[in-house]
Amino acid sequence: MHTYKTLRVFGWTGPIRILCSDDDPRLEEYRNRYPGEVLVFSKNEYRCKVDEGQNYTAAQGAPLYARRAIHNLVTPDMADVVWELDDDYSYIASVTNRDGQTYVSVLNKPSFSLDHILSKIAVFFKHTSAVRTLAFAQSGDFYSSALEGNMYFSRGVMHFQNRKAMNSFFFRTSDPPLPFAGTLNDDVNMYLDLTLRHPVPAFTYPLFIIVQGNTQQNRGGMTDIYRRDGTYVKSMHTVVRYPAAVRVKPLMSTRWHHSINWNRIQTKIISEKFKKNSHAKHS
Repeated sequence: MHTYKTLRVFGWTGPIRILCSDDDPRLEEYRNRYPGEVLVFSKNEYRCKVDEGQNYTAAQGAPLYARRAIHNLVTPDMADVVWELDDDYSYIASVTNRDGQTYVSVLNKPSFSLDHILSKIAVFFKHTSAVRTLAFAQSGDFYSSALEGNMYFSRGVMHFQNRKAMNSFFFRTSDPPLPFAGTLNDDVNMYLDLTLRHPVPAFTYPLFIIVQGNTQQNRGGMTDIYRRDGTYVKSMHTVVRYPAAVRVKPLMSTRWHHSINWNRIQTKIISEKFKKNSHAKHS
């Protein structure tokens, strides 16, 4: 449980809950190791409540079912805001910009406390009802930003990555479940669905970065699915949902990845200066 240890090392003293499926062979081990902190769900129960986006094979390792179950297992009387972490995270770091260069401060002993940071995020969600979810940045957000054009520095100030939220998700327990869909790329499908329906759906908070291992190489979890289907099939789960806005292309010439044309999916708001005066006389 790398993530559990990381949260404690970086200063989180609040409650932690570990979500396990009832078919997990290590379930009893987790219960004994983390008494009172394990929540259990059945994947079979949630298969009829989610859109898997495919009907050709089982996807036991997909996080889709757990991401839906958490909304039922963690209720508003337990917590107002939840931070959902879906991977093995080794550290959390701060991100700064000096003289146009990005610096990630990776420290053995963190110079900040998660208690303080997460309490501020909880206050943000309390006073900002329009935002459905936000995430900490990942390392790929900084090198892929040149391709997507979403996260960037301007005059020494880092701007938020609008619309995108991946891998770790803050959300209110009083809100409807986030619309994850598809056994692959369900997080991308989620924030694209929100983009179509909400004015400020999601964003990535770029001043902190959360680091995990390579999902496509670690044993367990999604590894078997990636090895069987590859990243092309993963990206196609989003293409078939939004064919007018998403295509598949090579990423850094190493693997296939989705590419989003935001102009074809993001709602456009026309400036008030173009509003016609209905009382003006026509010549």
